[in-house]
Amino acid sequence: MGYEVLDAEGGQVDLPRADLPPTELGPAPPDGTPAPPDGSPARRPRPRRPEVTATTSLAVLLGGSLLVGAIAGGLWASRHAGLNEQAAQASQLSVVAIVTNVDAVRAERVADFTVKVVNAGPRPLDLVTSGPAERPRDGHQVVQSLGGAVTVPAGGSLSANIRLRVDCASKTDPRSLLRVPLRTSDGTVHQVAVADQDVLDSGYPVDSPCASPDDPVLQAHLTGSVSRPQLTLHNNADSDVSVTLDTEHSPFVAQTTNFSVLRLSPALPQVLGPKQTLTLTLSLTPWSCPRSLSEVVDTQLSPYVVLRAGTPDAPALLQEPVGLDLSTVWGAALARECT
Repeated sequence: MGYEVLDAEGGQVDLPRADLPPTELGPAPPDGTPAPPDGSPARRPRPRRPEVTATTSLAVLLGGSLLVGAIAGGLWASRHAGLNEQAAQASQLSVVAIVTNVDAVRAERVADFTVKVVNAGPRPLDLVTSGPAERPRDGHQVVQSLGGAVTVPAGGSLSANIRLRVDCASKTDPRSLLRVPLRTSDGTVHQVAVADQDVLDSGYPVDSPCASPDDPVLQAHLTGSVSRPQLTLHNNADSDVSVTLDTEHSPFVAQTTNFSVLRLSPALPQVLGPKQTLTLTLSLTPWSCPRSLSEVVDTQLSPYVVLRAGTPDAPALLQEPVGLDLSTVWGAALARECT
């Protein structure tokens, strides 16, 4: 397209037709941009706009999309990891392990605990079991699944067997040492302590892992006469021994605050010093009189009691059981009271 250049008075101005020499646009000197040699005002060069093509636009759009996608993916991954962690924590906090049964291996200082694991969390848990050749030792328990299953489903339960070596010289309840190893969904193994330590006060077996059949700590004998029976206790140990009456494993004895079939004077528990002998007066009174001897047999109640002997303040599982047959005294009491 053509154009004309006019001067201030409206007259046409002829411009030179020669090509202008190229100009190098270097950095401006410190004292400013110098004026051209012809004295005309200096002009600042106009910045050159980059050429925008379809390829450039597509690259920009793709780069922006990738950036947004990366940010969104990072947020999703972070949220997913957070939810997994929360679920794992919720699973861990919603686990309860309770002792439901105890079996003692006499004189081997080993006890087997049946533990029920209840999972009230939102994710399943895995029981971490021991190897088949592992044996319990001090500070190391052996964990095995009962029935072969190792996964505790959400809202479900599982029973496990924990074999523990018992320290007979300790006064610590072995149940307080039990730990159930459970793996949560995040891969972490948690050592869950057994709850409700007093839930099975009556769950101890008659046998104790600390009992010695060759050299029992306590000897108990019926002495005195048929009309005036006595119970003589002797401590064979070189240290103090506490003797208590195990009412949970003495079904023949009805021990209540209002009525007691068996009365001992002085009453148990008693602490016997090293090699000490103590004699107790024994009184046995039938709570009912059978009409015939067949009823005595049909009651299915053996006339015996179980005593526990061990160091003072020792848990029941660490105390040695001593059985005492009361058949002779019971027969004399029936003859005396039920004539």
